[in-house]
This record gives sequence, structure tokens and C-alpha cells, in this order.
Amino acid sequence: MDYQKRTIDVLKNFGLSDNEALVYQKAVELGETSPFKISKATGIARTTVYAVLTDLSLKGLVELESATGLMKQQTKVIAKNPSILREIIHSKQKSLSTQEVDIVEILPWLKKEYLKDTTDSDFQFFPGMEGANYVMFDYDGVDQDSYIFDYQVPMDATGGKEMNKGVDRGIKKRVGGVGIEYNLTPMTDWTKHVLSYQVERNPHYLDRAQFRYPPFELQNFNVMVRLKGNRTWIVSVKDKEVWGIKIRSSNLTTSLICLHQALWKISSPITKDMIESWMPNPYLQAEKSNS
Repeated sequence: MDYQKRTIDVLKNFGLSDNEALVYQKAVELGETSPFKISKATGIARTTVYAVLTDLSLKGLVELESATGLMKQQTKVIAKNPSILREIIHSKQKSLSTQEVDIVEILPWLKKEYLKDTTDSDFQFFPGMEGANYVMFDYDGVDQDSYIFDYQVPMDATGGKEMNKGVDRGIKKRVGGVGIEYNLTPMTDWTKHVLSYQVERNPHYLDRAQFRYPPFELQNFNVMVRLKGNRTWIVSVKDKEVWGIKIRSSNLTTSLICLHQALWKISSPITKDMIESWMPNPYLQAEKSNS
């Protein structure tokens, strides 16, 4: 290893300029010396060496002694013990810690001023059944992977025809794109009913869509949550809480996608063969008989 070059590089990373690093390294090497000798050894002009030594003195790395001030060959240059470099780092660390405490104290006020007129997020609330249906079938046309927490919304929330129309519209958009839909759903009799109904009704229901169920029961999970990009859709149709919310927030969506992906890893696939084993679906058979 070229330790001289390595030393210069480290001193520059420490915060010294090219000339400061060269002059300091040479001052350490020469012991008690003078600006003239340093200039001769480094090839740096003497006038520049004088200025550099003054800066190094102010930084605590060298001592300058002269009966007539910082002038020419009368000035003695004595480099301080190189251990001073580490002492300076420790001093800076302590100072930075103190500064951080002070900064944290004023950050709330500064951020309040900074964010008072703008925001990078928003939300829209849509009350009632009409609002829930709108959010549930709001396929925004952005071709990205989507992540869904789905307890399988019942048809009575929308009516059978409207539910199937909305589902088919989503399938059409999904099949024509490149994004994958990742659905986490509980394994219940209701889930089996919904999936067997939809797959038997529309053979494209599983195209570009995957389903998994977690290894534990999701008690009282009563909303549908769809996540994509920086957007979150939430739908509630249970009891009297009937509404839909659309939220644009990178922080919220990213956090929920992270949770979804963690659960996805420990969940088991719901395969087409499994769903077909639950067929024929009695409700679909009854629908066909009545049509």
C-alpha cells in the first residue's frame, strides 16, 4: 500500500484541502521546520504555504512560532501530534450531538412553517352504499401491481348484477396489463363460496390474480383494502358503517404494502384446483336456472 497517498486521501476526507493535506503531511515528516523547507519539499509556492500554514494553525494541527509574526523564514513550524486528528473528530461528534438536540427541538416549528401551504397527500370520503360501490370498483387505469386485503364483500352490498359487472370490468383491465393482483383473504366457507362462484362464472377470474390465506383466523376484519402505487382504497359495507375512502399517501400505502408482503410470505396459496374442488357453486346454478 502507498501509505503516503493513502494518508493524503484520508486527510482530504477529514476536511483538508489538497494543499493543506500535503503541507500537514510534510510538516509531520520534517519535524520542526520552516515555510521555506516545506515549500521546497512540496513544490508549493512559499506565499501559498504561508496561507496554508495559517489555516492549519487555526484548525489546531500545527504551531507557528515567530518573533515577528507569521512571516517568511523566521517562522518555525511544528506539527502537533497526529493524535490530534482523532481528538478533533471526538470534539466534532460531541458538538454534532449537541447540535442535533437543538435541531430536533426546532424542527416541529420549521416543518410546520414548511408544510403549512402544501401537502403530498389527500383523501376523499364517499358515504353510503353509492360511495362504497364507487370506491370498490374504482379501477384507476394505472397498470401496477396491487395488494388487497379482502374478506370477500357480499353481493347484497351492490346487487348481483352490479357486483359481477364491476368484477368483470376489473378483470378486463387486469388481463390487458402487466400488473399482478395479490389477494390476501381468510379461508372460510364464505371465501370458498365467493371464489368458486366467480371462477365458475368467469374463467378469467384468476388471470393475473393470486390468492393466499394466512395461517390464522382474521377475526372482525370487515373492510376491503386495496393498495397500489401511492394510493389506498378502503371499503366498508358491514352493518350501518357503509362508506368508501380513497387516500393518496405514499407513507400509508407503502407501510400497508409492507405489512401485506410480510403476511403474504407466511400465507398458503389458494390454487385453481382447490377452487374447482369447491364447484359446482349452488348459488350460480340457481341463478342459471332462474335466468
